[in-house]
Formats: sequence, structure tokens, C-alpha cells
Amino acid sequence: MFIADLDRPWLDTPFLFQGFLLEDEEDLRTLQRLCKYVEIDLRRSTIDLSSLKQPIAAPSRKLGQMPAAPSRTIQRLSENDRPLTGPPLAPPGVTLTAYVDEVPFHQELPRASEAYGRTKEALAELVHDALGGSDLHIDQVDEVVDDMVESMISNPDAMMWVSRLRKEDIKTYAHGIRVSVYLLALGRQLGFPTPELHQLGMAGLLLDLGNINTPRELLEKRGKLTPEEYEVVKRHVDYGLEMLSGLPKLHSNVLEGIAQHHERLNGRGYPKGLQGDDVGIFGRMAGIADSFAALTSPRPYDSTFSPSDALSKLYEASGEYFHRPLIECFVRAIGAFPVGSLVELSTGEVAVVVRHNRVRRLQPTVLLITDPGKQALDRPMGFDLLYQHSVGRDTPVRIRCGLPADAYGIDTSGYYISQTFMERPGSPPLS
Repeated sequence: MFIADLDRPWLDTPFLFQGFLLEDEEDLRTLQRLCKYVEIDLRRSTIDLSSLKQPIAAPSRKLGQMPAAPSRTIQRLSENDRPLTGPPLAPPGVTLTAYVDEVPFHQELPRASEAYGRTKEALAELVHDALGGSDLHIDQVDEVVDDMVESMISNPDAMMWVSRLRKEDIKTYAHGIRVSVYLLALGRQLGFPTPELHQLGMAGLLLDLGNINTPRELLEKRGKLTPEEYEVVKRHVDYGLEMLSGLPKLHSNVLEGIAQHHERLNGRGYPKGLQGDDVGIFGRMAGIADSFAALTSPRPYDSTFSPSDALSKLYEASGEYFHRPLIECFVRAIGAFPVGSLVELSTGEVAVVVRHNRVRRLQPTVLLITDPGKQALDRPMGFDLLYQHSVGRDTPVRIRCGLPADAYGIDTSGYYISQTFMERPGSPPLS
């Protein structure tokens, strides 16, 4: 059986935050010890459970039988695609839907790359107008967000791959694009319909627009800001809202995401120090995506975290700073090892995550880019950790740890459009 969800946070268990295929007695005993119930995904199970007339019984609990009204840590779409509506994980009145990948990763990659390039150009033009004191023409940004939404709905891995591996400096506003991509991934996971996805994409692109009025020396300062400098940096939220005020096409949800992306549930955020329910769903989501993008990108003022470490930090701060159900949805949306992130394998090789496996998410398909000695390969090699069949090894290859983007001095920017790589023997084609 494929264990799709637990009655407790994944990070409180040895299974981390992953769904997994239940195959051995040790995992079964662990589930019995930790959980009162679990959810089974029939579509990803390897046996036909639909013919069973009785629930599968464990010695002390009924494994696979759902209580009528379970206490859920996280709200999610049910496995029969019935829509989930209402707060706290959706705007009021919004009917959610279930998305499935429409095309393979490699097929979506060209469109995602083109959408990324057009988005960067649109943002550069918008900032140019703002710096020159001209009226902001939001139409072009509107159009590129449509492209991003379509690509993310089709296959989110492609856009995440491009946005993670494109190496940009602060001038090209890569942070805003990444925040937008992560917001779209989270919205897609929650099942937001297209109009709300568009609003999330717009909020991500525009939330740091006010930084053009922040002295560059503060944005690039190494080390901790003084209290006075921090007050100056915090003003970028108000600056951005002032620039965008009066634009008729901006939805109130977009403005909420921009205004509240630094607010925190405990009231220790800014600019207004909002607490609890006063922080809206778009503000909560924007705060998560913005924080993750900042933690995982090279920063002059702090160290860069690996995506998996950044997710752990966000989870540790959930409940107090962030909405825990949204954090868990975010983890599911981008994966424990997000597409485009660097990982070190048990063999010592360094690889980039290409796509997730739906059965065991800790065994993604990766692109090997170094040998065990951390020397770059002449040609990258695709390797699916799920279907490796050990390939003549005593033990299967696994992910040892996630790595920050700048680990071992590796420059991943040359791989973002790479499609001409070999597969390691024993792995199916990456397509």
C-alpha cells in the first residue's frame, strides 16, 4: 500500500515528510506505534485494494480505515478528487481542483525556459520605468504570469528546474521570479484555480519591487544590519505598495501578498505587526515562499542553506511564525529535495534533482554532475534512484544529504537547459 498521509506531521516521524510504499514489517510496526490512522493512495499502491471487503487490520489498529472526522494536521485534496473549499487553506468561496502533470518534464522544459526569459525581461522593464519615474505598465507582467501559470499547471518541475539553475545576480530580480514559482507550486498543490494562481504569481514577482528605493549598499551588506539600517530596509514594503497604488488591474489578493509577505503569525513581522488571522492566506503563502527563496539563494549577509535544511528551518518556525498546514503543503509541493537542488549521493557523487518519483519521494531522478571526488563530469548522466536495481553494487545508491547552491564551488547554471545527457545503466530514460 502507498501511505499518502499520516495523522501527524511527517517531520515528527522517521519517514520525514514523504509518502512511501509500505513494503516491510519494520515500517508497519513504526506506523502502528506512531499513528492511529493513515491514508492510503489506491492509485499508487501496487496491489488492488478495491476488491477487499474488509479493512486491512493491524494487531491493535485498523490500518487504512479512516475515522469519520479525523483530526488532520494538514488539509488536502482527497484521493477521489473531491474539491476542498474554504479557509484556512483557500480564499473564501474558492473551489479547489486536483492537478495532474499534463506533459513530461523534458517536453515542458523549452516552454518553461522561454517563460522565464520573458518574465525576466518584463520585470527589468518594469523596474526601469519605476526608476525613471514613469508610469508602471503592468500589462506585460500580466502576460508573462499567464505563461508561468500555464507552464506550472502543465508540469511544475520544468519551471522549478529553470528558476533554480539559472544563475542571476540581484540586478535581474531572480528572487522575485523564484518566489513567484514557489507560490505557484504551493497554489497548485492546494488546488487553487487559474485566477488565484495568477494572483499568486503576480504577488511573487512584485513583492520586492520597493527594494529599488532601498540603498544597494544595505541590500549587499555583509553581516548583520544595525537597528537603524534594518528600519530602512523594512520600508521596501511600503515603497512597493506606493508604486503600485492606483493600478486598476491589481487584485486585492495581489496587494495582500505584497503587503503581508513579512508579517508573521506571532505579530513579530512587519510593517504592521499583524497577528494570527489578521494575516491573510496570500500573505501567509507569500511569507513562506519568500523566506524559502531567501534561505536557499546566495546572500551577502548570511550563509546559504540547502533546500532540505531550509525546509526544516521553516517547519521549526511553523506554528509561531508560519502556518503549519501551509508549510506541510509547501513541502509536498516542492519535495524534500526540490527540482533543481544539489544533493550528495552515498557514493560521494554530486547531482542535481531533475524530477520527483511519485512512489518514493526520497528517491528522485537526478543528473550526476561530478564523480565521487567532486570533479565535474565531461558529460552529465541521468540516474533514477528508484529504478537503479543496485547496478552491481553491494548497496543501493541513496541521497546522503542536500547541498546549498554554491557547494564545492559548483556552478549549475550550465545545466539548466541540458537535455543531452546519458542514463546510468539500470535507469530508465529521463523522458
